[in-house]
Amino acid sequence: MADLTFEPWTFYNVTVTCHTASVADPADPDNPKPCPNYEREWVAHEVYSNDGQPNIQCGPCQQRVEMLAAEKMDPQPEIS
Repeated sequence: MADLTFEPWTFYNVTVTCHTASVADPADPDNPKPCPNYEREWVAHEVYSNDGQPNIQCGPCQQRVEMLAAEKMDPQPEIS
């Protein structure tokens, strides 16, 4: 796992990957399958760091993802 430091209250584009190897399929609960994002890297855009501790979950399996890299957005999005 990468050792990333996030500034509080800042937006980032974060490269992540999901390591969920077993997700129950409602249509076939006795035969779990890997998450569709299993071991796939993708970029989560406009991630807000909150108090320096962003929490990113995989959409299909709802599990936390591993954050591999982060790029601070410049310029930062405006919040109204």
